[in-house]
Amino acid sequence: MRAVSQCRLALVLLIWAHGEAVAGLLSPGDILTANFFAGGSIVRVDPLTGTQAVIASDGNFRALSGIALDPSGAIFVTDLIQDEIIRVDAATGAQTVVSAGNNLLFPVGIAIDAADNLLVADRTAHAIIRINSTTGAQAVVSAGGSLSGDVGAGPNGIAIDAAGDIVVASARSGARDAGVVVRVDPLTGAQTVISEGGSLGSLNAIAIDAAGNYWVADGFGSIIRVNSTTGAQSVVSSDGSLAIPLGIAFDAAGGIVTDSAPNPPGVSSIIRVDPFTGAQTTVSSGGALLGPAGIAIVSSPAVPEPVTLVLCGIGLFAIWTVRRYRRDFEARRILRSHPE
Repeated sequence: MRAVSQCRLALVLLIWAHGEAVAGLLSPGDILTANFFAGGSIVRVDPLTGTQAVIASDGNFRALSGIALDPSGAIFVTDLIQDEIIRVDAATGAQTVVSAGNNLLFPVGIAIDAADNLLVADRTAHAIIRINSTTGAQAVVSAGGSLSGDVGAGPNGIAIDAAGDIVVASARSGARDAGVVVRVDPLTGAQTVISEGGSLGSLNAIAIDAAGNYWVADGFGSIIRVNSTTGAQSVVSSDGSLAIPLGIAFDAAGGIVTDSAPNPPGVSSIIRVDPFTGAQTTVSSGGALLGPAGIAIVSSPAVPEPVTLVLCGIGLFAIWTVRRYRRDFEARRILRSHPE
């Protein structure tokens, strides 16, 4: 009995200790946004409570725009003033400049392909640039053509579809009908216009749903669905809380997550949009949200969670995987399952 009690106590203490450690890391469903104003920062938002936590700020940051996560849980952001791509450790907030200058003139959107390369949409270079996430080596994938625009216009949003093709949301000028969605072959750089004009204006970001349709955040205050085959456009949600949506992503339930960053700076928000009805719900606003630009959703346990092996006097007693959002429940369950 004493051995079981000691083992039980060890389990509870280990669960408590590891639970506290995991609490500072990323969890599935967490919303990450890159702030543009006030020197730049990365903010984690709890999708259920709207609670905000600053993961990283200052340092190399000046004005962040795009944000993406690799399979290991590392965060990558674009800084459009520093012309840098920066890796951020989700646990410590430590920043490392991966690549800077050269082809990077005004990097805005960022995505990660299947080979863990970074794909960057550069608005001033009017180009898509591939960057080795380890060495920082740059290569221009595609430039000019349908990615060209007036001064202050060009490719902003970028995503990778199921076939590995690059999909870009670009703006040719500041006009309401000057937006274009372009598919780019990642090997040849060949561009194919999927949809242009119409409801597409100042396109800031693009995401792809489970059916392969494209969804864009338009700076004139709307979320637009674009059929990836026909190019047909449908305005799903507009106005309301959507002042200037700059980022867009899908959560696990298929809901659209975007942001609203007024210009000049005001109270910014993270907003969930129903893809069927267009209904808008504010998830979080104010606080640390200082011009949220890019949006990313943690879709899996990106940062490895601890697995605890507890060896008692009677041998291997249990293997428990402890997650932040379940630590209290797991502790109670262990105690109930081993009565004295």
